[in-house]
This record gives sequence, C-alpha cells and structure tokens, in this order.
Amino acid sequence: MVGEVLYRRWRPRRFGDVSGQEIVVTTLRQAVAQGRVAHAYLFCGPRGTGKTSTARILAKAVNCLAPQGGEPDGTCAMCVAIDEGRALDLVEIDAASNRGVEDARSLRERVFGSGPAEARSKVYIVDEVHMLTDPAFNTLLKTLEEPAPWAIFILCTTEADKVLATVVSRCQRFDFRRITTADTVARLETICKAEGYTAEPEALVAVARASSGSLRDALNLVEQLASAYGRAVTTAGVQEMLGLRGSEHALPLVRHVLKRDVAQALALLNTAGNAGVDMRVLHREALAHLRAVLLIRSGVGDSVELPKDAVEELRALAPQTTMELVLRAIRAFAQANVKSAEGIPSLPLELAVVEVCADQAPATPTEAPRQAAPSRPPAPAASRPPGTATAPYPPRGAPTARPPVAGAQGWPAPARPPVSSPAASATGMRPAASAQPAAPSPRSAPPSPQWEALLKALRLTKGKSINVGSMVNSCSEHRVEGNELVLVFQSASNMERLQAELEQPEMCAVVQKAVCEAFGGDYELKLVANGNGAAQGKPSGYLVRAAIGMGSRIIEEAKEGLP
Repeated sequence: MVGEVLYRRWRPRRFGDVSGQEIVVTTLRQAVAQGRVAHAYLFCGPRGTGKTSTARILAKAVNCLAPQGGEPDGTCAMCVAIDEGRALDLVEIDAASNRGVEDARSLRERVFGSGPAEARSKVYIVDEVHMLTDPAFNTLLKTLEEPAPWAIFILCTTEADKVLATVVSRCQRFDFRRITTADTVARLETICKAEGYTAEPEALVAVARASSGSLRDALNLVEQLASAYGRAVTTAGVQEMLGLRGSEHALPLVRHVLKRDVAQALALLNTAGNAGVDMRVLHREALAHLRAVLLIRSGVGDSVELPKDAVEELRALAPQTTMELVLRAIRAFAQANVKSAEGIPSLPLELAVVEVCADQAPATPTEAPRQAAPSRPPAPAASRPPGTATAPYPPRGAPTARPPVAGAQGWPAPARPPVSSPAASATGMRPAASAQPAAPSPRSAPPSPQWEALLKALRLTKGKSINVGSMVNSCSEHRVEGNELVLVFQSASNMERLQAELEQPEMCAVVQKAVCEAFGGDYELKLVANGNGAAQGKPSGYLVRAAIGMGSRIIEEAKEGLP
C-alpha cells in the first residue's frame, strides 16, 4: 500500500494550522463567524504557501454543522467528508487542463443547473485560474457577476497579474506571502517531533532557506532526508542532497573580498573549482553573506538569516570595511552570470573579485602618451589660478576663480565665443568650436575620479556613426572653467564629429546628464580645437560647412578682434 506523503498528511485542517498567513486566516475566520462570507475570493501567492489548503478550510467552515468561532470543528459529517475528499458540494477544477471557453460554459451550467446536494453552500475551487483563455475568463466573469445564491467561488493563482482586472474586481483578493524562515523552521520542528525524526536546528534552517518560502517544498525535502539518512535530518545530509558544498567557501570568499585580498580570493575560487564545487551555489551564498554585511552596517543585522557563527564573524568584519566597497561587491557579484561560463565555471566570480578589489582602473591608451609626453615647467605659484594646486575640479556651488586676462604671466588670450546649435541650446549644453587656432593653454590635471567616471558612463554610448565615449576620450586636454567643462582637441575633425553627434537633442541630453553626475554639478560642455591638424583654407566650424553644403555662401568673414 502506498503511504501518504508528508505534506498531505500534515495539510492544515483548521485556520489556526495555517503557517505564516495570520492576516488572511484572521479575516476569513471573522467573516465566517459573522456570516459575511463573500460569493467570490481570489487567493494569490507563491506555490506552497497554503492557498488551496485555506480554500478547503473555508469550504469546511461555511458548511460545518457546529462551527466554533469561525473555525470548523473537524468532526461533523461535512468536515469529515471534505477531509476525505468525498464531499459532493466541494468541486475542485484545474484550470490548466480545463482552460477553454467550453469548459467555462460547462462550469456555468453546473453552477446554475443544480444546487448543493447536502451542504448549505456549494464551493468551487479553481486552481491556476490564470491559465484560462480570454473567452473563458469572459464566460467566468458573467458567472461571477450574477452568481447563484448557493455558490461560492475560490480562485487560486500564482500569477495574479495574468487574471483579467474585471474578474479581480468581482472577488475579494487575499495575497499569500512567502513563509518566513522562522515560521518554516517552527512548523518543521513540530512535524519532525511528531514523526519521530531527529533534526539539527542548523539543518532545518538550511532546509527553510532552500525552500524559498514554500512549506510544501520544505516538507518534501525533510521527508527525503529522513528516508535517506535513517530518520535523521542533519546539516551534512542537507548539504549533500542539495549540493550545497559551495556554501562553506562563501564566508572565506567574502572575507577576502572585503579585505581586498585578490590573491587569496582567486586561490580560494581555484581550489573550489578544482574540487567540483557548484559555482552557482557559491555565487548565491556569497551574495547572501554580502547582503548580511550590508544589513549589519545599516543597523538591521537582527534580520540576517545565516548560521550564528557566520553572523558573528560578519559582525566583526563589517566595521573594517566601507559601505562603498560593500555596495560595489554586491553589484559586481549580482552581475556575474555564472550560468554562461561553461568552460571555466569560476571565471565570472574571478572577474567579479578583480573588479571589486582593483585599486583603480588601468590607464586608457589615449592617456598613456599624454602622461609620457614632456611637459613644460609649471608656472610660478603666484601666477596660478587660485585652487588649482589643491583640487582639479571645484565642488558644486563653490565659486570658481577665472584665469587672468590675456598676456598676464603667459596666460593665453580667451577663445572666441562658441557657436551653439539650437538643439544643444535647448538642453543647456554648448558644443562649440573655436574658429581660429587658439594659443597653447595650461595642461589639465592628471586623470581624476570625475573624469574616469565620465568616461565610464559614456563608454557604451553609441551615436549615429561614432562611439561618443571614445570621441570624448580623444581630447588632448580637459579643464573646468566656471560652470563649463572645456574639452580641447588636437584634431579639429574629431571635435566636429563629436559636435555633430551633440547636435541631436537626445544625445545632447545623455551626455549632459553624464557630465553633471560625474562632476557633481551643473556643468556645460564646451568643445575647442587648438588648430593642430585643422584644414587650412576651409571655413571653420561644422555648422558653417553644413550651411555651405546646402547652397549658402560666405559674404564676409569677421577678422580676429573685430565684432
């Protein structure tokens, strides 16, 4: 004879037996006690959280011959018939296999064709109701709009967003939440004690975490463990059955990452990979430990659901790191796609480790020549603009000193006012070009975090014909003047190609936002060509040449220094 599985044997029989759904069962119990039961309910929530069991309890409660404060007594003829599955007035329908309009019409005929056989109400439980087709939903909607006085509908679904809004509006909706780890462990302890199983507390916590809030999955796993290991639920058994051997490497990995010890972290990943550890498990556990550090540093460490020894070590580790490093580690590990690395399973995690622990990004190819190029001797301290010796970029809102007038201590004459396009003016950005070659200007400071942040933000920004980030990085110099970020280009063609992209309002807005976020203020972008590599004898400026290309001609050229 086939025995009854554990989750069916321990299915809740009363509202009080339902775990983790206190608000739902309290509301339903009071509705039954007050005689205010609705004609249609919608039970939503993840699998294994008690939707169908609660629907059966509600069916017993409304038909119980001797209810006790809204609870079914469990001993009357109706309660026993429902528990044993032989009640004629409880109809359970699987919408996944009866999803067509003809099935819905048949249900409507059954509802209005005959009343209850022996109970006060006839209860229809429709499981996975989201699987119905749209015509079937419309047929069901008509049944819910004008229900039979003896019919009660309980619709159960794991995907409430797929249920028609018109159907939802005819029902009282109850959302079943995932069962917490604490509630799951408490229920498992009760069942294991009653079944005669010996269970380690840490093993039950691991089972609860692996079940992801589904009590049915947790009970199935406990029954498997008890069958495989002689009615004993042990931590080693849980790790072996679930393939959780990678969890023991998670805490050391997080420790090495937060201490920025790249060598030890990579060595640990290499050892785990050679030992056949499932990198998906290690990835999931590492994220759980990093999240625990985040919660501890945020002052809510009491909500961490990890083994006690791991929590204690993470509490000691949290003050030794920074919130910025923790956030960067969580982002890097969350983006690691361990499912895509078939040849080297540990590679995504190794890349995440290096990304987190690297002190700074390597210099870009365009920066290296400028760093190696000889530079002119620095100007005397008296001639330097105020603030340039302490910070390359002024803070947002701080007053910024302007360079001295032309001719003072070798400072160049100011460039001619740039010509901005209408599209760029609409967003506040001023892509402009100097019509005449400008005199050499002071060298910009070495690449700063703000500049690197700007390049990182724009590295994947594609224009119509160029990569905008690469073209920004091709400038020979960048500096802040007042509320302007000035980019100086050796090549006029590069400047004009970037200017052409910035004349598109969408691209202009994207670049403007990146500049403001990277430099921490409302800076405008200004493009300047210093004349090297510019074509001679041709009208300067992208807009001028574009106008000539459309048939315009130059009437008069303004001379330098004249209006």
